[in-house]
Amino acid sequence: MGERGRSTRGAEPSSAVLSVVIPVALLFAVVGILAGLVFGGVLQGENERSGPADSPTTVPTIIIEP
Repeated sequence: MGERGRSTRGAEPSSAVLSVVIPVALLFAVVGILAGLVFGGVLQGENERSGPADSPTTVPTIIIEP
C-alpha cells in the first residue's frame, strides 16, 4: 500500500508540468506560424491606411518651451 502511494505521487508533478508546458508550447507554435505568414507576405491587409483628411484647426493646448 505504501508503494502504491509513492507511484501516484510521482506521477502528479509530471502531469502538472505537462498540463502547463503543452498549452504554452502550442501557443508559441501558433504565434510563430502566424508571425511567419504575416512577415512572409502570405497574410496581408487589402485596405490602405491613411491619416486624418484635414489638418486640425485647433491650437495645441500644451506648449512645451525649453
